[in-house]
Amino acid sequence: MAQLVRLYTRNPGTTVADESFAPGDAVEVVLDAEARPGELAAGIAFSVVVLVVNLSTLAVEAVTAVGDTPASGVTANMASAAWPVGNEHRELVYLIDGAVGAANDMFMVLASLRVGAVAPFDAYFKTTYWMRTP
Repeated sequence: MAQLVRLYTRNPGTTVADESFAPGDAVEVVLDAEARPGELAAGIAFSVVVLVVNLSTLAVEAVTAVGDTPASGVTANMASAAWPVGNEHRELVYLIDGAVGAANDMFMVLASLRVGAVAPFDAYFKTTYWMRTP
């Protein structure tokens, strides 16, 4: 069954994980996911939910899907641009606006991948943390 393999944050457009970002800098949340070839060929439904919680204010912050990544909470299908056939490994990328948070704010990112054609989905969860540094 498809699953989340890794969840991390990075500077937009880079490939290296990072956990501290200056106030005003945008942050990418990256979910590395894997699916079996049969799941991709069958076009199985899936959805990703990404929650960014500012632990300093308890605010839940919005994320924006990047490229062909489906929006958080929206059901998409494998064998589409959202998860193309032949791409068993899929990098799902979401952007957090640079205006989110202030210096020394700490954040937690929670992500889930739900997979299946009908409820209940099989669900996989990952968590990571990051911080705004002055």
